[in-house]
Amino acid sequence: MQRKLEQFIKDNSLEFTEGRRNSDAVVICGYALYLGVSDVDTIKDAMNIVFPPSIWADNLGIELDRVFNFAKANNYGKWWEKEENRKTYKL
Repeated sequence: MQRKLEQFIKDNSLEFTEGRRNSDAVVICGYALYLGVSDVDTIKDAMNIVFPPSIWADNLGIELDRVFNFAKANNYGKWWEKEENRKTYKL
């Protein structure tokens, strides 16, 4: 699943930069939950491959923890079950 997340980040130009950090985190966390990922560390492992950790690890790591827990508690993976929603992104 980590490789799917890596490819998803690249294919959909997720940047996790200031101004996009939260929205990109919501997208990747929801998609990861849809894939069956149960731990935020899988997302962080994918991030380590796509981006140098020095760019994202500190503040974004905290943001990913927060967003993943919220997304999991609120079933954000379910959004991806609808075909029209999946068409919004390259899978």
